[in-house]
Amino acid sequence: MKPSFAQAVPSDRPFRMVEGTIRTGLLVYEDTTGQRVSVPNIWYNQPVEWRINAALFYADCAHETVERFRASRIAWQRDMAQRAAKSEARLRALADEMRNSGKILM
Repeated sequence: MKPSFAQAVPSDRPFRMVEGTIRTGLLVYEDTTGQRVSVPNIWYNQPVEWRINAALFYADCAHETVERFRASRIAWQRDMAQRAAKSEARLRALADEMRNSGKILM
């Protein structure tokens, strides 16, 4: 049976993802009775693990910026390194919070 379409995973009962990858346009979720629903692959429909990985990816990018500009003699690059360090810390804290709570926060 073809899954019904919804804009978001229904919140009235537990669903688990059964089809889809980070690159697919639709994700398919199934509840305990076997009812399936397909939803668009956007941030609030993705598993929390994917969002944690996204936060850590951006934290790693910020860390690379810190490493590249930290010792620069140019003022704007040093400023960028300081802002990137703050972003890295916030993103890693956000990933930890999502991991601990199991909720999508970004």
